Amino acid sequence: MGEHSNALPHITLKRSTLPWERSVNEKNSDLHWIALLLFRESEKPTPQTIKLKDLTGSAAKFPDFTKEAGQNDEDELTVIDVPKKLLALILPTQKEVALLAHINELTDANGKPMSEALATVLGNRLPQPGEASTVHLVALENRYQGEENGEFDYQGAGDNDLIRLVSLTSWSFACVNNQHNFTALLKKLDRQPDTLRLPELPEPQNREANNYLKLGYVPLPHALRQGDKTISWYHSPLSPGKSPDHLSEPVPMADALVRYDSTSGLFDFSYAAAWELGRMLTLQNQRLAVELFNWKRKNAQNLNQMQLQVLHLPFQAEANNSNVNLPEAIAKGTRL
Repeated sequence: MGEHSNALPHITLKRSTLPWERSVNEKNSDLHWIALLLFRESEKPTPQTIKLKDLTGSAAKFPDFTKEAGQNDEDELTVIDVPKKLLALILPTQKEVALLAHINELTDANGKPMSEALATVLGNRLPQPGEASTVHLVALENRYQGEENGEFDYQGAGDNDLIRLVSLTSWSFACVNNQHNFTALLKKLDRQPDTLRLPELPEPQNREANNYLKLGYVPLPHALRQGDKTISWYHSPLSPGKSPDHLSEPVPMADALVRYDSTSGLFDFSYAAAWELGRMLTLQNQRLAVELFNWKRKNAQNLNQMQLQVLHLPFQAEANNSNVNLPEAIAKGTRL
Protein backbone atom coordinates (compact mmCIF):
# COMPACT_ATOMS: atom_id res chain seq x y z
CA MET A 1 0.00 0.00 0.00
CA GLY A 2 1.38 3.39 -0.95
CA GLU A 3 1.25 6.35 -3.29
CA HIS A 4 2.35 4.49 -6.43
CA SER A 5 -0.06 5.98 -8.97
CA ASN A 6 2.66 8.19 -10.50
CA ALA A 7 5.31 5.44 -10.83
CA LEU A 8 5.66 2.88 -13.61
CA PRO A 9 6.12 -0.68 -12.34
CA HIS A 10 9.67 -1.94 -12.88
CA ILE A 11 11.95 -4.82 -12.03
CA THR A 12 15.76 -4.97 -11.76
CA LEU A 13 17.61 -8.10 -12.88
CA LYS A 14 21.02 -9.11 -11.61
CA ARG A 15 22.08 -10.51 -14.98
CA SER A 16 22.34 -7.43 -17.16
CA THR A 17 22.23 -9.36 -20.45
CA LEU A 18 19.10 -11.38 -19.66
CA PRO A 19 16.51 -9.16 -21.43
CA TRP A 20 18.50 -9.30 -24.69
CA GLU A 21 19.45 -12.99 -24.69
CA ARG A 22 16.32 -13.59 -26.78
CA SER A 23 14.11 -11.30 -28.85
CA VAL A 24 10.43 -10.53 -29.41
CA ASN A 25 11.11 -10.68 -33.15
CA GLU A 26 13.36 -13.29 -34.77
CA LYS A 27 14.25 -10.74 -37.47
CA ASN A 28 15.41 -8.10 -34.97
CA SER A 29 17.64 -9.42 -32.21
CA ASP A 30 17.99 -5.97 -30.58
CA LEU A 31 14.49 -6.09 -29.06
CA HIS A 32 14.37 -7.71 -25.64
CA TRP A 33 12.03 -10.64 -25.11
CA ILE A 34 10.44 -9.85 -21.72
CA ALA A 35 7.93 -7.15 -20.76
CA LEU A 36 5.94 -6.02 -17.73
CA LEU A 37 2.15 -6.02 -18.00
CA LEU A 38 0.05 -4.25 -15.37
CA PHE A 39 -3.47 -5.52 -14.68
CA ARG A 40 -5.99 -3.63 -12.60
CA GLU A 41 -8.11 -5.38 -9.99
CA SER A 42 -10.99 -6.10 -12.37
CA GLU A 43 -8.65 -7.27 -15.15
CA LYS A 44 -6.14 -9.52 -13.41
CA PRO A 45 -5.85 -13.03 -14.87
CA THR A 46 -5.57 -16.18 -12.79
CA PRO A 47 -2.08 -17.73 -13.01
CA GLN A 48 -1.95 -21.44 -13.83
CA THR A 49 0.89 -23.91 -13.34
CA ILE A 50 0.98 -26.30 -16.30
CA LYS A 51 3.41 -28.69 -17.95
CA LEU A 52 5.32 -27.84 -21.09
CA LYS A 53 3.38 -30.39 -23.12
CA ASP A 54 0.13 -28.51 -22.29
CA LEU A 55 1.39 -25.10 -23.38
CA THR A 56 -0.27 -25.44 -26.80
CA GLY A 57 -3.39 -27.21 -27.95
CA SER A 58 -5.80 -25.51 -25.50
CA ALA A 59 -8.49 -22.90 -26.15
CA ALA A 60 -5.95 -20.17 -25.36
CA LYS A 61 -3.82 -19.11 -28.33
CA PHE A 62 -0.09 -19.91 -28.16
CA PRO A 63 2.15 -20.43 -31.21
CA ASP A 64 3.79 -23.76 -31.95
CA PHE A 65 7.40 -24.04 -30.82
CA THR A 66 10.29 -26.49 -30.89
CA LYS A 67 11.69 -27.73 -27.59
CA GLU A 68 15.30 -26.80 -26.95
CA ALA A 69 18.05 -28.97 -25.50
CA GLY A 70 17.36 -29.77 -21.87
CA GLN A 71 13.59 -29.21 -22.10
CA ASN A 72 11.08 -32.03 -21.68
CA ASP A 73 7.30 -32.35 -21.66
CA GLU A 74 7.11 -32.59 -17.86
CA ASP A 75 8.75 -29.22 -17.20
CA GLU A 76 6.41 -26.93 -15.24
CA LEU A 77 5.78 -23.26 -15.98
CA THR A 78 3.31 -20.53 -15.04
CA VAL A 79 0.98 -19.07 -17.65
CA ILE A 80 -1.78 -16.45 -17.77
CA ASP A 81 -4.63 -16.39 -20.29
CA VAL A 82 -5.65 -12.86 -21.25
CA PRO A 83 -8.60 -11.84 -23.46
CA LYS A 84 -7.38 -10.49 -26.80
CA LYS A 85 -9.46 -7.31 -26.39
CA LEU A 86 -7.68 -6.45 -23.11
CA LEU A 87 -4.22 -7.50 -24.26
CA ALA A 88 -4.46 -5.26 -27.32
CA LEU A 89 -4.97 -2.27 -24.99
CA ILE A 90 -2.13 -2.89 -22.55
CA LEU A 91 0.53 -4.69 -24.59
CA PRO A 92 3.46 -2.45 -25.69
CA THR A 93 4.02 -2.08 -29.41
CA GLN A 94 7.23 -3.29 -30.98
CA LYS A 95 8.58 0.29 -31.00
CA GLU A 96 7.72 0.71 -27.31
CA VAL A 97 9.46 -2.53 -26.39
CA ALA A 98 12.81 -1.04 -27.37
CA LEU A 99 12.28 1.80 -24.86
CA LEU A 100 11.24 -0.30 -21.87
CA ALA A 101 14.57 -1.81 -20.81
CA HIS A 102 17.99 -0.40 -20.04
CA ILE A 103 21.21 -1.19 -18.19
CA ASN A 104 22.33 0.53 -14.98
CA GLU A 105 26.05 0.77 -14.33
CA LEU A 106 27.66 2.84 -11.58
CA THR A 107 31.09 4.29 -12.39
CA ASP A 108 33.59 6.37 -10.45
CA ALA A 109 35.09 9.71 -11.48
CA ASN A 110 37.53 7.89 -13.80
CA GLY A 111 34.78 5.96 -15.54
CA LYS A 112 35.65 2.63 -13.92
CA PRO A 113 32.72 0.39 -12.93
CA MET A 114 31.96 0.48 -9.20
CA SER A 115 29.64 -2.54 -9.27
CA GLU A 116 28.20 -5.12 -11.61
CA ALA A 117 25.79 -3.82 -14.24
CA LEU A 118 22.08 -4.41 -13.66
CA ALA A 119 19.20 -4.56 -16.14
CA THR A 120 15.89 -2.78 -15.48
CA VAL A 121 12.63 -3.54 -17.29
CA LEU A 122 9.83 -0.95 -17.14
CA GLY A 123 6.10 -1.28 -17.55
CA ASN A 124 4.14 0.95 -19.92
CA ARG A 125 1.04 1.53 -17.77
CA LEU A 126 0.47 3.52 -14.58
CA PRO A 127 -1.45 2.01 -11.65
CA GLN A 128 -4.95 3.26 -10.89
CA PRO A 129 -5.29 5.32 -7.67
CA GLY A 130 -7.47 3.75 -5.02
CA GLU A 131 -7.25 0.13 -6.18
CA ALA A 132 -4.96 -2.89 -6.27
CA SER A 133 -2.77 -3.79 -9.26
CA THR A 134 -1.02 -6.98 -10.35
CA VAL A 135 2.12 -7.00 -12.50
CA HIS A 136 3.38 -9.95 -14.57
CA LEU A 137 6.79 -10.26 -16.18
CA VAL A 138 5.88 -12.13 -19.37
CA ALA A 139 7.88 -13.76 -22.16
CA LEU A 140 7.18 -12.37 -25.65
CA GLU A 141 9.82 -14.29 -27.58
CA ASN A 142 9.04 -14.30 -31.32
CA ARG A 143 5.46 -13.12 -30.70
CA TYR A 144 5.81 -10.04 -32.96
CA GLN A 145 5.76 -10.24 -36.74
CA GLY A 146 7.40 -7.73 -39.12
CA GLU A 147 10.70 -5.88 -38.95
CA GLU A 148 10.07 -2.23 -37.96
CA ASN A 149 6.37 -1.83 -37.18
CA GLY A 150 5.72 -5.46 -36.42
CA GLU A 151 2.48 -6.29 -34.61
CA PHE A 152 1.83 -8.90 -32.00
CA ASP A 153 0.67 -12.19 -33.53
CA TYR A 154 -2.80 -12.87 -32.15
CA GLN A 155 -3.19 -15.89 -34.47
CA GLY A 156 -6.51 -14.67 -35.80
CA ALA A 157 -8.12 -14.50 -32.34
CA GLY A 158 -11.39 -12.69 -31.79
CA ASP A 159 -11.85 -9.99 -29.17
CA ASN A 160 -13.06 -12.46 -26.53
CA ASP A 161 -10.57 -15.22 -27.33
CA LEU A 162 -7.80 -15.92 -24.83
CA ILE A 163 -4.11 -15.30 -25.55
CA ARG A 164 -1.67 -17.38 -23.50
CA LEU A 165 1.48 -15.80 -22.09
CA VAL A 166 4.26 -17.34 -20.00
CA SER A 167 4.61 -15.48 -16.67
CA LEU A 168 8.14 -15.51 -15.26
CA THR A 169 7.23 -13.71 -12.01
CA SER A 170 4.46 -11.51 -10.62
CA TRP A 171 3.57 -9.29 -7.66
CA SER A 172 0.66 -7.21 -6.42
CA PHE A 173 0.38 -3.84 -4.68
CA ALA A 174 -2.25 -1.24 -3.84
CA CYS A 175 -2.39 2.52 -4.41
CA VAL A 176 -3.95 5.03 -2.04
CA ASN A 177 -6.67 7.16 -3.60
CA ASN A 178 -6.26 10.84 -4.38
CA GLN A 179 -7.91 11.86 -1.10
CA HIS A 180 -5.23 10.18 1.01
CA ASN A 181 -2.02 11.24 -0.68
CA PHE A 182 0.31 13.79 0.89
CA THR A 183 -0.97 16.75 -1.14
CA ALA A 184 -4.62 16.08 -0.37
CA LEU A 185 -3.96 15.61 3.35
CA LEU A 186 -2.12 18.94 3.52
CA LYS A 187 -4.97 20.73 1.74
CA LYS A 188 -7.43 19.37 4.29
CA LEU A 189 -5.45 21.15 7.01
CA ASP A 190 -6.17 24.51 5.36
CA ARG A 191 -9.44 25.26 7.15
CA GLN A 192 -10.90 27.15 10.06
CA PRO A 193 -10.18 26.55 12.84
CA ASP A 194 -6.68 25.48 11.86
CA THR A 195 -6.15 22.88 14.60
CA LEU A 196 -5.77 19.12 14.35
CA ARG A 197 -8.96 17.80 15.91
CA LEU A 198 -12.02 15.64 15.37
CA PRO A 199 -15.09 17.19 13.70
CA GLU A 200 -17.66 18.69 16.03
CA LEU A 201 -20.81 16.78 17.00
CA PRO A 202 -24.37 18.03 16.39
CA GLU A 203 -25.57 20.67 18.85
CA PRO A 204 -27.04 21.19 21.39
CA GLN A 205 -26.91 17.78 23.11
CA ASN A 206 -23.14 17.49 22.60
CA ARG A 207 -22.10 21.00 23.64
CA GLU A 208 -19.83 19.82 26.48
CA ALA A 209 -18.09 17.33 24.20
CA ASN A 210 -17.59 19.98 21.52
CA ASN A 211 -15.82 22.20 24.02
CA TYR A 212 -13.19 19.48 24.41
CA LEU A 213 -13.01 18.77 20.67
CA LYS A 214 -12.32 22.44 19.97
CA LEU A 215 -9.30 22.24 22.28
CA GLY A 216 -7.86 19.28 20.38
CA TYR A 217 -8.99 16.50 22.73
CA VAL A 218 -10.04 13.04 21.57
CA PRO A 219 -12.03 10.40 23.52
CA LEU A 220 -10.00 7.18 24.00
CA PRO A 221 -10.52 3.86 25.84
CA HIS A 222 -9.02 4.06 29.35
CA ALA A 223 -8.19 1.07 31.58
CA LEU A 224 -8.26 2.19 35.23
CA ARG A 225 -5.83 0.91 37.84
CA GLN A 226 -8.58 -1.06 39.63
CA GLY A 227 -9.40 -2.95 36.41
CA ASP A 228 -12.44 -0.91 35.37
CA LYS A 229 -12.73 0.38 31.81
CA THR A 230 -14.06 3.74 30.71
CA ILE A 231 -13.67 6.46 28.07
CA SER A 232 -11.46 9.44 28.93
CA TRP A 233 -10.30 12.61 27.22
CA TYR A 234 -6.75 12.77 25.88
CA HIS A 235 -4.84 15.77 24.52
CA SER A 236 -1.68 14.99 22.57
CA PRO A 237 1.41 17.10 23.35
CA LEU A 238 1.68 17.67 19.58
CA SER A 239 -1.85 19.10 19.29
CA PRO A 240 -2.05 22.91 19.43
CA GLY A 241 -4.36 24.68 21.83
CA LYS A 242 -4.43 25.97 25.40
CA SER A 243 -5.00 23.66 28.35
CA PRO A 244 -7.52 24.81 30.98
CA ASP A 245 -5.63 23.04 33.79
CA HIS A 246 -3.02 24.32 36.26
CA LEU A 247 -0.25 22.13 37.63
CA SER A 248 1.63 22.26 40.88
CA GLU A 249 4.81 20.46 41.90
CA PRO A 250 5.93 18.01 43.11
CA VAL A 251 4.02 15.20 41.37
CA PRO A 252 4.53 11.86 43.17
CA MET A 253 2.85 9.65 40.53
CA ALA A 254 0.91 9.77 37.26
CA ASP A 255 -2.45 9.26 39.01
CA ALA A 256 -2.01 12.64 40.73
CA LEU A 257 -2.40 14.28 37.32
CA VAL A 258 -5.68 12.59 36.34
CA ARG A 259 -8.45 15.20 36.25
CA TYR A 260 -12.21 14.64 36.50
CA ASP A 261 -14.71 16.81 34.66
CA SER A 262 -18.04 16.78 36.45
CA THR A 263 -19.85 18.40 33.50
CA SER A 264 -19.08 15.55 31.11
CA GLY A 265 -18.51 12.82 33.73
CA LEU A 266 -15.20 11.87 32.11
CA PHE A 267 -11.57 11.83 33.21
CA ASP A 268 -8.78 13.77 31.48
CA PHE A 269 -5.56 11.75 31.57
CA SER A 270 -3.47 13.93 29.21
CA TYR A 271 -0.98 15.11 31.86
CA ALA A 272 -0.87 11.69 33.50
CA ALA A 273 0.14 10.10 30.18
CA ALA A 274 2.75 12.81 29.59
CA TRP A 275 4.20 12.28 33.09
CA GLU A 276 4.45 8.52 32.53
CA LEU A 277 6.00 9.07 29.09
CA GLY A 278 8.62 11.38 30.61
CA ARG A 279 9.35 8.82 33.32
CA MET A 280 9.94 6.04 30.79
CA LEU A 281 12.11 8.27 28.59
CA THR A 282 14.18 9.23 31.62
CA LEU A 283 14.78 5.59 32.57
CA GLN A 284 15.88 4.90 28.97
CA ASN A 285 18.99 6.95 29.78
CA GLN A 286 21.22 4.30 31.36
CA ARG A 287 23.57 6.70 33.16
CA LEU A 288 20.73 8.69 34.67
CA ALA A 289 18.79 5.56 35.69
CA VAL A 290 21.83 4.12 37.52
CA GLU A 291 22.57 7.40 39.34
CA LEU A 292 18.94 7.79 40.30
CA PHE A 293 18.82 4.25 41.70
CA ASN A 294 22.00 4.77 43.74
CA TRP A 295 20.72 8.11 45.03
CA LYS A 296 17.43 6.61 46.20
CA ARG A 297 19.20 3.69 47.89
CA LYS A 298 21.62 6.03 49.68
CA ASN A 299 18.82 8.26 50.93
CA ALA A 300 16.82 5.27 52.10
CA GLN A 301 19.81 4.25 54.21
CA ASN A 302 20.19 7.80 55.60
CA LEU A 303 16.51 7.94 56.48
CA ASN A 304 16.79 4.67 58.33
CA GLN A 305 19.76 6.00 60.35
CA MET A 306 17.84 9.18 61.26
CA GLN A 307 14.91 7.13 62.53
CA LEU A 308 17.27 5.10 64.73
CA GLN A 309 18.76 8.31 66.13
CA VAL A 310 15.29 9.61 67.04
CA LEU A 311 14.46 6.41 68.90
CA HIS A 312 17.67 6.46 70.96
CA LEU A 313 18.48 9.45 73.19
CA PRO A 314 20.36 11.77 73.25
CA PHE A 315 19.40 13.36 69.93
CA GLN A 316 22.13 14.46 67.58
CA ALA A 317 22.34 18.19 67.09
CA GLU A 318 22.61 18.03 63.30
CA ALA A 319 20.80 15.82 60.84
CA ASN A 320 22.39 14.36 57.76
CA ASN A 321 21.32 16.48 54.78
CA SER A 322 22.83 14.26 52.08
CA ASN A 323 19.36 13.22 50.96
CA VAL A 324 18.87 16.55 49.19
CA ASN A 325 21.95 16.18 47.00
CA LEU A 326 20.57 15.35 43.57
CA PRO A 327 22.47 13.04 41.18
CA GLU A 328 24.83 14.88 38.85
CA ALA A 329 22.99 13.70 35.75
CA ILE A 330 19.72 15.21 37.04
CA ALA A 331 21.23 18.37 38.52
CA LYS A 332 22.98 19.23 35.24
CA GLY A 333 19.91 18.44 33.16
CA THR A 334 21.33 15.54 31.16
CA ARG A 335 19.61 15.22 27.78
CA LEU A 336 17.56 12.11 27.19
